[in-house]
Amino acid sequence: MKYQIVGGAGLHRSETKTVDMMVKQLPDSWFGYAGLVVTDSQGSMEIDTLIITADRLLLVELKEWNGNITYEGGKWLQNGKPRGKSPYQIKREHALRLKD
Repeated sequence: MKYQIVGGAGLHRSETKTVDMMVKQLPDSWFGYAGLVVTDSQGSMEIDTLIITADRLLLVELKEWNGNITYEGGKWLQNGKPRGKSPYQIKREHALRLKD
């Protein structure tokens, strides 16, 4: 996969490591944009990585979490401590907004 960093702030170190792994392991025909900020009528959205394939767009949220990860009541917990709103829910909302 080829990719381009488009955000002014760039990527966090852990995100760079993950994107480098994706570049090596995903098909060469795929292209990714990292560090995107997209604005619509509802405000701005931070998209860690947008991957373009032949037949779909993939929104990827990168996290440097370890330990015991669980999901409870709409929140993700790391080692029993709240980590906030589900990254899945956030990316789903972003995908629906981009679709519109």
